[in-house]
Amino acid sequence: MRLDSDSSLIGETVASAQLRTRYGITIVGVGRQERFTETVSPALANTEFHPADALYVVGPDEAATALCSTERLSRLLIAESQQRSLVNELGMVEVMLPPDSELIGQTLRQAAFRSHHGLSVLGIRRNRQPLPGNLIEEELAFGDILLVAGAWKRIGLLQGEQKHFLVLGLPAELSDVAPAYRQAPFALAILLAMVLAMTFGLVPNVAAVLLAALAMGLFRCLRMEDAYRSINWPSLVVIAGMLPLAKALQQAGGVTLIADGLVAGLGGFGPLALLAGIFVLAALIGMFISNTATAVLIAPVAIAAAQKLGVSPYPFAMTVAVAASAAFVTPVSSPVNTLVLAPGGYRFNDFMRVGLPLLLLTMALTLLVTPLLLPL
Repeated sequence: MRLDSDSSLIGETVASAQLRTRYGITIVGVGRQERFTETVSPALANTEFHPADALYVVGPDEAATALCSTERLSRLLIAESQQRSLVNELGMVEVMLPPDSELIGQTLRQAAFRSHHGLSVLGIRRNRQPLPGNLIEEELAFGDILLVAGAWKRIGLLQGEQKHFLVLGLPAELSDVAPAYRQAPFALAILLAMVLAMTFGLVPNVAAVLLAALAMGLFRCLRMEDAYRSINWPSLVVIAGMLPLAKALQQAGGVTLIADGLVAGLGGFGPLALLAGIFVLAALIGMFISNTATAVLIAPVAIAAAQKLGVSPYPFAMTVAVAASAAFVTPVSSPVNTLVLAPGGYRFNDFMRVGLPLLLLTMALTLLVTPLLLPL
């Protein structure tokens, strides 16, 4: 319902208006025009009514008709954009009162339920039957099930008060609602600024990422508790373990030894065979260490082999770049693969089944196209 400019409710609060007592109507949300869009907020006890506010109420149709005619309100049709705002802001859940609940023996008015918890009670079920009439003066009993409505954050807080409330089941919509969706424009602006800073080299990449993370916290796009919970510690350990592995292979000379053997074995079959061998070697090493480390280790060997055969080093360097980036076969071949391993529920065999054919296809295209663009 929309408040007319001459409505008697203007200037009243939700508590002082007493619409539930007088009409049997429960206000669950208040919509207010802000910056070209309507923002829906939960109806708290101290929420004050302003001209042109939209009231989202629950109650019998005849009670709503009486409220509109007496208090000078007009009914509204809810647009699709308003429905999305409602879903993001307001929800409903069933709550049961355990034996030790502080609400037992009290009425909703005595317990000041809306003031203390910021939620509205839409109905009460006792002995599997809904209670009729005005619920605000109904004395609550053990086992009563309350249907409450309000902000998703307030609904989530009820789970932490298990001594007084038992949340029977949070609706599935709760997991789909972004907890800080109002900050989405700030988050997108921060992301864009980070990408631009990295693209144009305004600051080092590490500094750009850290500054973006700091800005996300300053603009309340992310809470520190959520940030810590979102860290995938197994992935972090695997990524950290790759760095000393690459360093050990480089210092021990194991990669160089393998590369020298490959050059000695395939050099007599021509440059194309050696190019294929370089690709296989780079792709094989790239399955277990980062693509950057693979390119650093294999590129000098490939260039030296090309010069020894008297051919152009450019196709060999390009082959190393492509092969080192063809990290499809194992989840540890790239930090990106490792990061999606746990959240996606993938297994090692999933990467093998999809990545190996993709690697072979990449190899065939590289050996076919590279000599055409960069002649040997």
